[in-house]
Amino acid sequence: IKNKNLQPIKKKISLVENSILKAKKFKLFDKIFCSTDSKNIINKLKKRNIYLIKRPNHLAKDNSTAEEVVDHFYFFLKKKNINFPEILFLLQPTSPFLNYTTVKSIINKYKKEKKANSIISVIKVPHKFHYLNQRTVDKNSKINFLFPGRNRYKQRQQKKEVFCHGNIFSFKTKSFLRSKKILNSPIYSVKLKNFKDSIDIDNYWDLILERKFF
Repeated sequence: IKNKNLQPIKKKISLVENSILKAKKFKLFDKIFCSTDSKNIINKLKKRNIYLIKRPNHLAKDNSTAEEVVDHFYFFLKKKNINFPEILFLLQPTSPFLNYTTVKSIINKYKKEKKANSIISVIKVPHKFHYLNQRTVDKNSKINFLFPGRNRYKQRQQKKEVFCHGNIFSFKTKSFLRSKKILNSPIYSVKLKNFKDSIDIDNYWDLILERKFF
C-alpha cells in the first residue's frame, strides 16, 4: 500500500496520527518520537508536539531493519543531548488497536520481572495455523510438511498453546546498546485478549477490515 502510514483509518485521522494520539492519551510515556523518511508525515505531525526524526533514505528501504532505525534514533538523541530512555516502546501504526491495558500490563511486567530485557505482546495462534500444520508446496503442487518427523505426535502436541507476535515491541535500552538487537533474553510477554488487537495492516484487505472495526 503506497504511503501506508498516511492512510486514513477513522474519518480524517491517518494510521500514524492514530498511534500518536493514543500514545498521548495513555499518559504512560515520558517522550514520544516519530522516525520517518516521509516529508508528508513530518508536515502532518508538526503540530502534534512530538519529536520528529528525519530518517535517512538508506534506512527506508525494504531490507532496512528495525535495529538500524533504532540505532539511528539513539544517534539523534545523542546529538540533541536527550537522555536515553530506560525502556523503549515501538508502536506500529499498522496495528491501530493498541490499547491502554496492553501498555500498562507491559510496564507492570517490567516492575515485576526485574531481569526482563524485552517484553512483547503476543496472540494465540489459531489451530489451523499451528506450526505443526505448516507445509511447503513444490512446483508440481506436491505438499511436504515442515516437521514430518513429529506428525506421529501431532494431535497431542497441537493441544499446546502456540503464540505469535501481537502488536507491540518493548525493550531495555541497555540491552539494545550492548547487543544492537531489539529482542534480548530473557524475553517476557503480555497476552492479547482478542484477534482484533493483533491485526497488522499488510494489504488493502487488512485496511478494509480495520476500517470496518473502527
